[in-house]
Amino acid sequence: RRSFPSLWIEGLSAAEIVALATGCGLEVRETIARLRGAGMDAIAGETVAQPRCSTEEWLAVHRAAHELGMQTVAAMASAVGTASVTLVDCLQAVRQLQEETGGFVAFVPQCFPSRNATGGWDEPTAVEQMKTLAVARIFLDNIENIQVSAAVQNLKVLQMGLRFGGNDVGS
Repeated sequence: RRSFPSLWIEGLSAAEIVALATGCGLEVRETIARLRGAGMDAIAGETVAQPRCSTEEWLAVHRAAHELGMQTVAAMASAVGTASVTLVDCLQAVRQLQEETGGFVAFVPQCFPSRNATGGWDEPTAVEQMKTLAVARIFLDNIENIQVSAAVQNLKVLQMGLRFGGNDVGS
């Protein structure tokens, strides 16, 4: 930080912050405050309800970060065939926290392949990706930026995403 003061440091993920706080015997808020004091500007983007971190823990980390003045990015990964109820639960959790804190600067919905009955992989279709993006834009009208992810989509799908509610592209 001292050598490169203008460098933006996107540090640990929510799950890593929870693990660090637990390992150090600190509250999540104190851990984030110390990391921020050491130069961390933002929490690394991570999906709501990661296997490494419960939804409640993820929300607590982002709530604490927002209360400390940090803006963060929310992401939602869904596999082909993910139940709509699960997706809506994630969207509702993000929307509610945004209403409380206003701290999310972007939301990134991502669709990933899933294993099928034959042991192969079912790839998400462009239609599934666009539906997820469009629903996120409508549901999360309180988050300014809905990002189309270059990590899981090809150029044509990225272009379509900018017509289906996305206003930013990232990796």
